[in-house]
Amino acid sequence: KADLAVDPVPMGALFAGGSQISLSVSVGNNGTVPSNNATVNADLSSLGNASWRCVPGTFVTGCDNTLVNGSINDAIDLADGGQTVYQITGVIPAAARNELRIVMSINPCSNTSDPEPRNNTREIVLRLDRMFDHGFD
Repeated sequence: KADLAVDPVPMGALFAGGSQISLSVSVGNNGTVPSNNATVNADLSSLGNASWRCVPGTFVTGCDNTLVNGSINDAIDLADGGQTVYQITGVIPAAARNELRIVMSINPCSNTSDPEPRNNTREIVLRLDRMFDHGFD
């Protein structure tokens, strides 16, 4: 069976409202059979000027490194052991406070083909710097 997964994203930095961000998120197939027409989704509406590109990786088709504006709704084919990276860019809204969350998922075209769905979704948490929340600058 296929085992699709979104790899965790280490986020140790603090971000300020209004700052440009760039994230790289890996998705892959840890299973022993291919997964065709797997869908990758991420709601990027919380970012300003959000865009993304699927960077061609190993044993993957459907990634053509084209810049796309807006949220991710993409279909790719992953052979067993296949992996690729989604590069996400955008601007954190100036009014954002505390943290910003982006949920990214990869799902097979048939729910029965992935026996381990717990690793199909990751929440990317961007922690925001509160230094200027009260107008002190």
